[in-house]
Amino acid sequence: VYGQPVCYPSIYLDGDMLRRGGDSQQNQSTAGQWTTLVNPSDVAGIEVYPTAAGLPAFASGSDSPCGVVLIWTLPH
Repeated sequence: VYGQPVCYPSIYLDGDMLRRGGDSQQNQSTAGQWTTLVNPSDVAGIEVYPTAAGLPAFASGSDSPCGVVLIWTLPH
């Protein structure tokens, strides 16, 4: 709905948090920065959890109120 704050998911790369989720101004300004860290040809898979329900244990908690995006890369 227009005018309501957007709630951004937490972003994890290979199990390590890159960006905490939430609706703060910082979350809005850093929402897409992870794309500069990962070469698309290195991505093995992406998991999207749109809500906090059903999150893996390592990604649950107060850092992920708006769901999670898990990015997995290929081993080198």
